[in-house]
Amino acid sequence: EIMNEYYKLVVEFERLGDYATNICEAAAALSRKGVKLSKMAISELGIMESLLKQVLDEAEKAFGSRDIEAARNIEPLEEVVDDMVEIIRQQHLHRLEVGLCTVTAGTCFVDVLHDMERISDTCSNVGLAIITRVQPELYDRVHEYIYNLHKGNDESFNEKYREARDRYVAMLSSVVQH
Repeated sequence: EIMNEYYKLVVEFERLGDYATNICEAAAALSRKGVKLSKMAISELGIMESLLKQVLDEAEKAFGSRDIEAARNIEPLEEVVDDMVEIIRQQHLHRLEVGLCTVTAGTCFVDVLHDMERISDTCSNVGLAIITRVQPELYDRVHEYIYNLHKGNDESFNEKYREARDRYVAMLSSVVQH
């Protein structure tokens, strides 16, 4: 049973590598074509990178030492990633509408955002695997556990989510203003 769980996590880690490779390939494609992202888009990706680094650090801590607190920190951050991706997509659509972004650059930008979101989703899976490993009574109730978190039924989750969302949305807002 333990080996089966580790095998599932190895697959998740492999996915992380695939998403990272996709991001590298998108950057290489832009470079080959001589296409540049706008300063705003680069800043937005930088903020997302900071947020993803935090998510990845928590996933590494959770897995490395079966740190349940680190595992519990992942899901609120993952929700913030989802929020940020939606905000950034809307800003990107506006840039396309007003001609501040080309279709070629925009396609790569959206692909990178998608891969960033998938990295976060994968880290959520790692966190959930650690939580259910440490708290086996949740194993058959993972969907209920996540549902309750997302419905606002866990004050610790809510606080971590609000704190992270406020921080990263503020960073994003400062990019839009400049």
